[in-house]
Amino acid sequence: MICPPPTAQLSGFAALFAGAGEKSLTFAAHYRREAALRGCAFLDAGQIIGSSERDGIHFEVEVHQTLGRAVTRIVQELLGA
Repeated sequence: MICPPPTAQLSGFAALFAGAGEKSLTFAAHYRREAALRGCAFLDAGQIIGSSERDGIHFEVEVHQTLGRAVTRIVQELLGA
């Protein structure tokens, strides 16, 4: 289970995602608990990447690459590769 990083400063989505900044700071704890309850591996993406400063929600290209490498490492560990 991968927890998304907290939102950054929201731009065009600010009205649509009112309160998202504060709520997103609690994501990791909730996702971690659910992963443990379900026996899933857990990755807190917020420890590796951040949301784009452009809109506060999406990721920049290089951040996708960083996250992909982190997921690859975890999957390889889980598979014993």
